[in-house]
Amino acid sequence: KGEYKEGYLNGEGEKNFADETKEFGTFLDGDLNGFGTTIWDTGTKYEGDWVKGVGVGKATMTYNTGVYVGQTDKTLEHGKGTFTWNDGESYTGEWVYGQRTGKGTYKWANGDQYNGYFQNGVYEGKGEYIYANGNKFVGSFKNGLEEGEGVFYWNDGDKYEGNYIDGYRSGKGKYVYASGTVYE
Repeated sequence: KGEYKEGYLNGEGEKNFADETKEFGTFLDGDLNGFGTTIWDTGTKYEGDWVKGVGVGKATMTYNTGVYVGQTDKTLEHGKGTFTWNDGESYTGEWVYGQRTGKGTYKWANGDQYNGYFQNGVYEGKGEYIYANGNKFVGSFKNGLEEGEGVFYWNDGDKYEGNYIDGYRSGKGKYVYASGTVYE
């Protein structure tokens, strides 16, 4: 439905495809161009800015697992945005073509939170993991685990400073107790 020019949909209109995918919004030469919405046969919905049939700019993307609100490119999460999962977890930060990559914050429904750097959806580089109970790790991460130098703070005031390998304390380090006692 809509206005056609030289055989192509131009202006406000709607397209329905055989696979039940639907597009509606502003068209130019048959492609969404400007603000529009695509609902794919999977139920995934992209509502936002389009340039020549490609999602570019600000958008809301609705999946069966949750909702993304933010910047896009090539019809993927790209730039800054927030994804909120149906279970209450969320990620706010940088995205690179559909992947959590760059600086961001991931919050779990149980109250845990990670602030730091991600690479392809995994903690990578400097960051801090704050537990709901008040414990906290500050340091380096590799492949989603504590790796290299870091400090673990317990909510009672104790802390451990030292090296981590594959998420475990390993090698040189020291415990500093809230009482002031130091164990190396």
